[in-house]
Amino acid sequence: MSKNKLIFLTAFVGFVGLTVYALWKEVSRGTAQLQYSISGVILSGPGARGIVKTDNAHVLLFDPETFELVASKILNPFLPPST
Repeated sequence: MSKNKLIFLTAFVGFVGLTVYALWKEVSRGTAQLQYSISGVILSGPGARGIVKTDNAHVLLFDPETFELVASKILNPFLPPST
């Protein structure tokens, strides 16, 4: 086996190993630690109409103890940052 193939094979096996290890840790951590997570799908009721999808990102920060909204900001990833 040539030196280049050996280097590539070693790097590939290392990458696959690290990926499997990271996925295993993600699966095994359980949902108990995710109880305060607000990420995911936002479901709307059947009465909600006129929802327009935009390219804006809505960042909402909640207090993890009271679940009250602390801060919110709307970001557009296609605009340069304002200083």
